Amino acid sequence: MRQRAIIMAAGLAGILGGLLGAWLAPWLAAMARPLVAALPAVPLVTGDGASPAEEIAAAVGPSIVGVVSTFRGRDPFTGRDTVIARSTGSGVIFDARGFIVTNHHVVSLTRGRTDVHPQLIEVLLAGGKRVRARLLAEDYPYSDLAVLRVDPRETGPLQPARFADPLRVRVGQWVAAIGNPAGLFRSVSLGIVSGVREELFQPVPLPAEGDAVVGDRIFRLIQTDAAINPGNSGGALVDGSGRVIGINTVKIAGGGAGRGGFEGLGFAIPSDDVVRIARDLVRYGRVRRAALGLRVADIAQLPALLSGRPELAGRFRHALARENGAVVWRVHPGSPAARAGLRPGDVIVGIDGRPIADTVDLVRAIDGRAIGETVQLMLVRDGRAVGVKARLAELRD
Repeated sequence: MRQRAIIMAAGLAGILGGLLGAWLAPWLAAMARPLVAALPAVPLVTGDGASPAEEIAAAVGPSIVGVVSTFRGRDPFTGRDTVIARSTGSGVIFDARGFIVTNHHVVSLTRGRTDVHPQLIEVLLAGGKRVRARLLAEDYPYSDLAVLRVDPRETGPLQPARFADPLRVRVGQWVAAIGNPAGLFRSVSLGIVSGVREELFQPVPLPAEGDAVVGDRIFRLIQTDAAINPGNSGGALVDGSGRVIGINTVKIAGGGAGRGGFEGLGFAIPSDDVVRIARDLVRYGRVRRAALGLRVADIAQLPALLSGRPELAGRFRHALARENGAVVWRVHPGSPAARAGLRPGDVIVGIDGRPIADTVDLVRAIDGRAIGETVQLMLVRDGRAVGVKARLAELRD
C-alpha cells in the first residue's frame, strides 16, 4: 500500500504560523547556459579542520537573499490603514537580470480559500542593501514556488546560484540549509540528506467546498535533518560544492500528545523542478503542464463519493465491480478527454501500454508529457475494453 502523506499542506501550516510571529528573446541567451550543473562533488573534509559549511556558505551565500513581506489593512478599532502582519523568508537569485525564486507562502497568506498578497515586498541582498521587489508570478496550488523580480539598476550586479542535478543526490551526503530563520540573515545549518521522497501527495486543485472528489498530485521532496525553521522558507539546500539541490519549503514540526513532536524533518523542492517551474513562470507567467482535462477517483473512493447520490449508481456500477484503475468522475467540457469521448464511469486501466492501477499511476503517467502529445488510453466502459487516443492540452484551472 502506498504511503500517502499530505506534507505540503501540513508543513505550510506550521511555517505560516511561525512567519506571522504549479523564455522570450531577451532570455534565450541565458537559456543557452545550463542552470543545472553536472560537476564533480568536492570533498567536505579539509586538511586544516575547517567546518565543511564554510566553503559552502562562501560559494552560495551571495546568491541568497532575505524576503520581507508586509501586509496592510484596516485597523478594526480606528479604521486606519496599518500593518497587520509582517513575515520574513528567503529567496535564491535565479537569474542576473533580477529574477529571484522563493516559496509561494513567503509572499502570501492563505485565509480560508483566499490568497492574500503583501502590499510591500522587500529583498535584503548579501551586501546589506534593501530593495523593493514585485511578485512576478506564482505556481500555487501546484507547487509552493513563486518568482520575484528586482531592478538590477537598484541592486547592482547579482550572482545567480548554480543548480545541481538532483538525480545525483545521495542519501547521507552533507548539505547545508541557508536562509533567514527568525529574520537572522544568511544563517547556515549543516546536515545530511535523510531521504528522497517520491510519493508525497496533495489534492490539486484544492477541492471546492463540499466536493469530495480527490485528484492527488505527486510531489518529490528532498528530506534533510539540517535545521529548517520559519524564515528558511524559500532559501537554499546546498551540496558540498555550493550548488543548490533544492529550495527549502516545509518542515514537520508537530507530534501527537506525549510524543514530544518531531525534529530534523525538513523538506526541499528538488532543483530540477525549481528550474523548470521558475523558467516557465519567467517566460509565460504560469507553468505549462499537459493534462487530459478530467477529475478522477480511486475505486476505493467511489462508495463515499456516491453516498446519498443514487442517481449516479448506475453510471458507476461497472467501476465499482473492478479492483483497479482510475475512475473518470468528471470530464471538463472542450478538454482532450471530452474530445476523445471519455465519460464519467469509464475506468482508465492503461496509457501507451503502461498499466494504470489507480489515480497515482495516472498522474505519474501524464506528468512530464509534452503539451500536444498524443497518448493511447485503454479504458473499461460498461465492462468492455475500449481504446481511444487523446491529444494532451495545457492544464487550466
